[in-house]
Amino acid sequence: MSTPMIVTITQEQADHLSIDLPEGWAIVQNAASGPDHFLATASEGESGGAIRINRMSPKVLAFSFNYPDEVPFDIDLTAHYRQAFTSAEQHEETADVQELPARTIGGVHALGYSYQWIRTSEHSYEESWILARCDGIWKVGLSSATNATTIPLETLAALDSISWTPAGS
Repeated sequence: MSTPMIVTITQEQADHLSIDLPEGWAIVQNAASGPDHFLATASEGESGGAIRINRMSPKVLAFSFNYPDEVPFDIDLTAHYRQAFTSAEQHEETADVQELPARTIGGVHALGYSYQWIRTSEHSYEESWILARCDGIWKVGLSSATNATTIPLETLAALDSISWTPAGS
């Protein structure tokens, strides 16, 4: 996956994120100022899956990656994916990092990889998806239950339900 995938970032304000969470799930974290950080998990006794969504706004991208301070500007999604993939390969608590077939999330092209997250005697299967939209780079992470080897179907259904509506609507 080395072909550049250029996406133009055109707006600072985040579009509104929508997701259909499985019954019994709880939102653990949701930024009051917008959807830059979101975490939802299955409640006790459920599958134990989780979904985390983070947005890197244009300002964060400009600061972290030396992009222009104002929109519009172009980013290479493939380069950001490669950096995240390499970081996962080098992390001491990950194993078996694998590329996943590209897919769409909310109508947007997404690049992903999977890995085993290992801490002491516990592990989980994880998927990480990276996509770029007009309002920044979004990272969507899926987690299995502790010591499971697959993402629960209800978590995959939540991933498939993600959509955005324009800010201000």
